[in-house]
Amino acid sequence: DKVISRNKLLSCLTSLALIIQLCMPAGLTVQAQERTEGTGQVIIHAEEYGADPNGLEDSAKAIQQAFEAAKEAKEAGAAEVIVDFPKGEYHIYKDYAEKREYHTSNTNSIESPEKTIGLLIEDQHDFTLQGNGSLFMMHGNMMALAVVNSSNVTLEDFSWDFAVPT
Repeated sequence: DKVISRNKLLSCLTSLALIIQLCMPAGLTVQAQERTEGTGQVIIHAEEYGADPNGLEDSAKAIQQAFEAAKEAKEAGAAEVIVDFPKGEYHIYKDYAEKREYHTSNTNSIESPEKTIGLLIEDQHDFTLQGNGSLFMMHGNMMALAVVNSSNVTLEDFSWDFAVPT
């Protein structure tokens, strides 16, 4: 009985997902989230948001969208969220990176309080950035990484560099 009930439930959920997708306005997409059964863990796959592990496209906006999806998954009840990047080289350009007002000791923050941040992890909790050996290549004068108003953040297996160091 439990197997039949589970199969019926999965069939109903699949049908509902198809109906929702068919009724959505054109141009609106739903990104997949993988939930690890029994752990409350959600895995967000960055490439599904447009992050380019081949380094051919700017991944700044896609990374921001993946981080936002992580925040939404946590708000929806996930115990832990992992943003997973397949091994590759991700390019982040200043034009599309996040900007925030920060006062840092190694810059003239009085005249230039606004900073550009390549990887901004903000308002995240129980969050892991899983790099799988990836390189995040920054283009332009920016902070590579900032973790702000967050708790229990884990950064794993990635590095960053600057295409033209300043």
